[in-house]
Amino acid sequence: MSSPVNNTPSGPNIPIPAPTTPGIPTTKPRSSFIEKVIIVAKYILFAIAATSGALGTILGLSGALTPGIGIALLVIFFVSMVLLGLILKDSISGGEERRLREEVSRFTSENQRLTVITTTLETEVKDLKAAKDQLTLEIEAFRNENGNLKTTAEDLEEQVSKLSEQLEALERINQLIQANAGDAQEISSELKKLISGWDSKVVEQINTSIQALKVLLGQEWVQEAQTHVKAMQEQIQGLQAEILGMHNQSTALQKSVENLLVQDQALTRVVGELLESENKLSQACSALRQEIEKLAQHETSLQQRIDAMLAQEQNLAEQVTALEKMKQEAQKAQSEFIACVRDRTFGRRETPPPPTPVVEGDESQEEDEGGTPPVSQPSSPVDRATGDGQ
Repeated sequence: MSSPVNNTPSGPNIPIPAPTTPGIPTTKPRSSFIEKVIIVAKYILFAIAATSGALGTILGLSGALTPGIGIALLVIFFVSMVLLGLILKDSISGGEERRLREEVSRFTSENQRLTVITTTLETEVKDLKAAKDQLTLEIEAFRNENGNLKTTAEDLEEQVSKLSEQLEALERINQLIQANAGDAQEISSELKKLISGWDSKVVEQINTSIQALKVLLGQEWVQEAQTHVKAMQEQIQGLQAEILGMHNQSTALQKSVENLLVQDQALTRVVGELLESENKLSQACSALRQEIEKLAQHETSLQQRIDAMLAQEQNLAEQVTALEKMKQEAQKAQSEFIACVRDRTFGRRETPPPPTPVVEGDESQEEDEGGTPPVSQPSSPVDRATGDGQ
């Protein structure tokens, strides 16, 4: 019968992936070039709008523009400031969203690693359970075989005792034959040879088998097998504890991922609302732009009217200059006419007095009376005498 083989079970060789460094995401999401261009364009657009609004407000308050244009530019300035605040808020919420996405990706990779470890541990536990069941079956079979060997050993001991009794009986028979029959010496010698040969071979073989059975029936191998089984049970319990800890960590990570997903959904909703607000503000900006275009058209028409009025004013200035020249010529003609009348009346020509300045109000009054301006004539001595005689 073969001796039992000492199959010592080795410890579980579990390939555990290297844990990721906490706080450092495995992948860094990068914003696309188009998003960067859109953000820069928004900043530039609303900075221009804010600058124009501020300049318009300053010009409107200083009185350089009409009140309507100043109020419109003031409204544009406030709307631009609100838009800049929303953009800054949007950029801040975008940074929080990117940070949360990095946390979600890190927790997802950690969850995948723990899932791989859990699967590996479960496979190892299944293998250990199968090995335990196999060892249990082998122990039961060995116990059954041990019982059978014990029964066989007892039977062999009984047979050996019976054979010893038979040998003793044969020796007594031999002694009786030697004592009572001389002819039976040859038979006795032959029987002695037979008994000695049978005793030296069969009994030694039986004793050897009994000793081997006693060795086999020893408790050392059974104790060693039980020790291995206990060690495997302890390993299984340790693996079950590790699996329970991994399961708790996986549950906590799943809760964290769910919370992060809820926050992501909330941020997505906020971003959607901000986009709607941005669309509404874009519509308001387009409406304000149309109003600005209309105001620019009105300003252009007003500028054209102002240019026309300036042209009329220039024409009026030219007409006034022409009237001044005509007035000077009329005064000159009047002085010449007075000199002619004086020469005809007195027959002599005197030096005409210098022309008196004519006031515009007096001139208009004289023209309203419908006559020529009165001519002052010097009184002669004859006239003075005639007047005195009368």
